[in-house]
Amino acid sequence: MNNLIYLNKIDNYKFECFKEAGEKIIVDATLTYGGEGLKYSPLDLMLFSLGSCTGVTISKFYPFKDLSIKISSEMESYKATSIFKHIELTLETKEKISKSKLDQLIGVSLRTCPVHAMFETFCAIKIVFISNNKEYIYE
Repeated sequence: MNNLIYLNKIDNYKFECFKEAGEKIIVDATLTYGGEGLKYSPLDLMLFSLGSCTGVTISKFYPFKDLSIKISSEMESYKATSIFKHIELTLETKEKISKSKLDQLIGVSLRTCPVHAMFETFCAIKIVFISNNKEYIYE
């Protein structure tokens, strides 16, 4: 294994997470699961991973000057917990990008973003791309 990630328990439901050369982040359980709900939850980190992987992937194929990503999710009960049922990933840029270029970028993201590929095995993902105030939907 060549990717090492470390976690140290801080208190009941909080962990300090880091890589050797990286900054530390604190992860906390949600209020529902006994945490204080003041830090990022493990599910938040999953959504951050999806958004950042998608952003990095498409940025390799288009030199965005600005790009913002918003993610909303819906959960459903599964055994004794909740899992993602549906995710909406909204990417927005002020730049005017053609529909054919957006189709290409989304296609690349769907094929090459490993986080997206993992998420698709257990939930539906809707992508909304807003370019120069024009909205395009990919489901």
